[in-house]
Amino acid sequence: MEVVLYSIPQYRAFAESFCFEISEIRPNDRFYLTDVHCDTPAIRNCEVLLTLGRLTGQDLSAYRYLTFIQTLSAGYEQIDCEAASAAGIWVSYAPSEQTGNADAVAEFVIMNILTLSRNLLGALSAVTNAPFDPLPVARGLGGKKVCVVGFGGVGRALLERLRPFGCDTVVVTRNPKKAGLDFAPHPLEDLPEVLRTADIVVLCLRADNQNRHLFDGALFHTMKAGALFINVARGSLVDEMALQTAIETGHLRAAALDVLENEPVNSANPLVSLERTLITPHCAGFTDTMLRGTIAYVDAVLSTFQNGERPASLLNEPQMPRRQLAQPHLETGFIGTL
Repeated sequence: MEVVLYSIPQYRAFAESFCFEISEIRPNDRFYLTDVHCDTPAIRNCEVLLTLGRLTGQDLSAYRYLTFIQTLSAGYEQIDCEAASAAGIWVSYAPSEQTGNADAVAEFVIMNILTLSRNLLGALSAVTNAPFDPLPVARGLGGKKVCVVGFGGVGRALLERLRPFGCDTVVVTRNPKKAGLDFAPHPLEDLPEVLRTADIVVLCLRADNQNRHLFDGALFHTMKAGALFINVARGSLVDEMALQTAIETGHLRAAALDVLENEPVNSANPLVSLERTLITPHCAGFTDTMLRGTIAYVDAVLSTFQNGERPASLLNEPQMPRRQLAQPHLETGFIGTL
């Protein structure tokens, strides 16, 4: 089977490791790595496309024999699923709770919370710029109210990691009845009220066309004065100008953003040079654990596809598929919209 991995340049190292390791366990398949769509005949003629980047309808039209797309991430808003369905191409995603991505992102959030709460950057700067002014009193996590917005794989993994710190955790989710918690989560409609008393807000909600700029000027104004804001979901969920204002005015103490509305990160973005703001290049999920987990997951999906069956993580239902797939033996897996 001819398999192409399309990756944007910033994920090249991960993509190279992925291709090397999965080719070791799937020696009968041929894997190609590219950062340009359809630049060689082998790539144009592939049957399966793995992706770590955006796929538009125009991109898809160049793949003449493509029958199956598999993302290497839990997010799939960068894939034009409608165009894929119209072309008869199946699309599958990689659930974060099954690849190690959720664990990796949750660890990254904890790192950011501690970095901001304990003023780690200020402490490091004090050493390199001695003599220095006395450092302000840092904040501990015990007893702090942490609001987790979104309760898919990342939200669940984060909640597990927050509890040992003695945090008072509250969850806001699209589907409270499906959360399965030992306490009552809040629906999204309650978000403004919950934010008024939260010391730390972590955004890990799946992005869609209905929640663009969910966090706007009004919502940031609602947040508790001095709160921390962390976004590991998608940049489209945040009005960046409103966030900038909230930080510059001192209403928010600090922010950590692994995602921005326009990526890759542009140094001209005012948030990049803003004090008390940590910007990282959408790298929260990329760890050795996530690499191994994603390889195992994709290997299983490709085997299911080769056997002519539908993987549980399909996102679409082409009316006239280029390749017929039988119904799976198990029910479709969790799509992650909580």
